[in-house]
Amino acid sequence: MTSLDRLITKKSKKKESTAPVLTVNDAVVKIIEAQLHLQGDTVEKGDGESFVVEKPHIRCLLELIDAPKRKAGDIGTQWYESFYYPETKKGSVEYENRPGTKIGELTTARYGEGWEDDENIVLDPDDLPEFTFYCNLEPKTKFGSTEVIGTKVDHNSIEAVPPEEDEQAGEPEVPEPDFKNIPKE
Repeated sequence: MTSLDRLITKKSKKKESTAPVLTVNDAVVKIIEAQLHLQGDTVEKGDGESFVVEKPHIRCLLELIDAPKRKAGDIGTQWYESFYYPETKKGSVEYENRPGTKIGELTTARYGEGWEDDENIVLDPDDLPEFTFYCNLEPKTKFGSTEVIGTKVDHNSIEAVPPEEDEQAGEPEVPEPDFKNIPKE
């Protein structure tokens, strides 16, 4: 049994879906898949319905891969999260990636400080699968409401997992055998 804080079940005439609700500080999250959705794209949902994207974003399948001991039962939980590009000015319908936003903090974690000064650096969804980062997870609420609808990454807490720690999280490193010291018969 996991220690999921809650599991939200949404029911409607057409479908039933569930979304995990996690509250985890110092979580290690891995991006499983990432897909760019541009303004005007038509996206087909799992139930066969479709919608037109209003704001450009990168939609990611995330997985909790490490957590403090008291939340270890939540490890392996997956959910979808969208990282939206904010408008340059409200109502301008022009979008950008900038520091201080959720997508900006993900970009900083992925490419390092100063990316906003390098016009060659663009957050590429193909660079995100298998990328791991530290963050705090908190309940996500419906916009303009207090109704809890899932889990979200607290964008102020996103930090890259240093490469040496990232390697340790995977398979243990086995040294190459040294055949030079084998006695000859």
